[in-house]
Amino acid sequence: RLVIIVDDFGEFAGQLLNDFLATDPAVTFAILPDLRHSRTVMERAAETGRETILHIPMEPLNYPRNDPGPNAIMVEQSDREIMRRMEGYLRQLPLVAGANNHMGSLATTDERVMRAVLTVIEKHGLYFVDSKTTNLSVAYDVAQAMLLPSVQRDLFLDQPNSSEETMQERLSQLRQMKENKKDVVVITHCFDKQRLEILNRFISEAKKIGYQLVPVSELFDLDLPGIL
Repeated sequence: RLVIIVDDFGEFAGQLLNDFLATDPAVTFAILPDLRHSRTVMERAAETGRETILHIPMEPLNYPRNDPGPNAIMVEQSDREIMRRMEGYLRQLPLVAGANNHMGSLATTDERVMRAVLTVIEKHGLYFVDSKTTNLSVAYDVAQAMLLPSVQRDLFLDQPNSSEETMQERLSQLRQMKENKKDVVVITHCFDKQRLEILNRFISEAKKIGYQLVPVSELFDLDLPGIL
């Protein structure tokens, strides 16, 4: 099975959003809180039966050069403040099925911070995707220890760039993974029409390889921890 998450929705609506909404309905949209169109994206996605997740703004290593936003999760915050912010995000986006991190190459390395974040996710019955913006992330391990439905990103479709060459490299990796990995999680971003065109071609080629595209939640239907 193949999961594709498109990150960073919320800044725009209009034709570009319409175009992304027309892509394969199994693609999952990750929505940032506190943006002009965050709720609009959530509602329009829900109308079409598309799964959405909260894209949690979190502190990166190179802050403030890279800024996750004015209301982000930062490592100096107390557990109480982190949980307050998480609750605020979810009040804005009540229809999400899960969450993943936006930036967070520092925050996701801090076990205390992640435990506070994941406690709120657990309370709301959501799943968690570690976007793995750093190899030092402990987010997935903490989620697993808490018995949360969780998974981590395998590939970025648009890193180091959104190009034909990068797409072909990712397809090559998909072919290799098919031999020994049941599920693959791919992340891309919603910045422009070029990324959408690459995404649509990638989906078509992945299906030819033999992958079934599913929303994130389908990964957990049979894989939830049993009662010990």
